[in-house]
Amino acid sequence: MSSPKLSLVIPVYNAVAHLESLAAVLDPVLNRSDIEIILVNDGSADDTLNTARQFAGKFQNVLVLDKANGGAASARNFGIRNANGKYLAFLDADDRMDFKVIESLLERAEADALDIIGFDLRYIDVAGNLQERSLHQLSTYDVLQTGVDYLEAGYQPSSICIFLVARAFVLSNGLFFEEGITHEDVEISFRWMMGAKRVVFTREIGYFYVQHLGSVTNQLTAAKKQKYLMDEAVVAAKMKQQLAKYSGTKEQDLVRKNYNSVVWNLLYTIYKDPEMLDRSFVTAVLDKLKADGLYPVKGPLKTTFQTFSKYVMNTEFLWKMLLNRKLK
Repeated sequence: MSSPKLSLVIPVYNAVAHLESLAAVLDPVLNRSDIEIILVNDGSADDTLNTARQFAGKFQNVLVLDKANGGAASARNFGIRNANGKYLAFLDADDRMDFKVIESLLERAEADALDIIGFDLRYIDVAGNLQERSLHQLSTYDVLQTGVDYLEAGYQPSSICIFLVARAFVLSNGLFFEEGITHEDVEISFRWMMGAKRVVFTREIGYFYVQHLGSVTNQLTAAKKQKYLMDEAVVAAKMKQQLAKYSGTKEQDLVRKNYNSVVWNLLYTIYKDPEMLDRSFVTAVLDKLKADGLYPVKGPLKTTFQTFSKYVMNTEFLWKMLLNRKLK
């Protein structure tokens, strides 16, 4: 297969239970010469690799890559580096895509030479029942702008599964996923937006996120929850590093707004949902934020509520006093 228009990168880890339903999701684009499907086995301990290879053997456009376990970000990076498509898309093995929408958006991305085209997603349960929640609410749609403009219009860095992104844009700018963290989508989508010059967001719904008990965010031990929260501090620090790359006031304000908002969300989450947390963990979070110059929160935030409540959060003894009522 040569010069596909799209490479669809799908990390698979201990995913035997999902491969049959994944095959059904992919059915509309199997054996298509213009769409490359890349299954990246991320060191699975079950029979995922063999099952994936058997599946790939039936279709000319399915490629299976095998690597040591490194997490979803590592698997996606491996897929990107081995992809051939003009554009990249990302699918989790247990989610679904509307390929009619994806193909329409791909045509538009090519016609307008876009770095990124964004679309919306919907949440569904394991039975396929639709939940009326969308991912983003912007003030501007269907307008060719920079990623910075869309950040100003209200785009909140989040899932990368709502993008078709030009592979050349990713490779030429070294915009790979940060490995080893649980919020890699937030971190990379922010960097993509800051660097992209030709972006369009649409209201089209192209992705369906299946909510189930096996997801990282829905089945947390104390250790996983604490890593999940501490990784928010890591993401905020990574975002802050982008200040050095931009001299314009607008760009610098956007960088500050985004890393400050990540810090605010982290602290607010700890206060609202302290289950499985203790004082030593909260102290470690504050120490990490202080070491990276992220606490007290300084500069702009995204919402009025964040702006006013930051004065409470920045009063450390008051914030700790409130928390002490909830923490062990």
